[in-house]
Amino acid sequence: MANHLRPAWVHGAVGLGIGLVVTAAVLLLFANTLNAYLVLAVWLVCISLITFAYYGYDKFQAVHAGRRVPESVLHLFALVGGSLGAYMGMWAFRHKTIKGGFRIVFWLIVFVQLAACAVAAYGLWQRQAN
Repeated sequence: MANHLRPAWVHGAVGLGIGLVVTAAVLLLFANTLNAYLVLAVWLVCISLITFAYYGYDKFQAVHAGRRVPESVLHLFALVGGSLGAYMGMWAFRHKTIKGGFRIVFWLIVFVQLAACAVAAYGLWQRQAN
């Protein structure tokens, strides 16, 4: 009996792996100006594009009765920074817009990310003020 990898692990590893490789490649081009903000910006763009592509792929699979991307993978991509790509994918492909449970988790992820950004911005502002 062969051991088969779970689709969530495969999709998650492929998507995150592509994001890390592309981020590293882009950052190598800008090695002279490397800072934390550039690293974060490049990662967010890469993971958002990957997330958008996965939403499109999942929609294509749904329409053609193919093997779907697990929802946990779509949420993982949003959680690690691809929430803008997820939102754009939901909007552009009209995908995952009706399923209430999915949307609740998505918007919870967005809320937590916005709260974290607000806390980080406040911390930077306080450090600048002192």
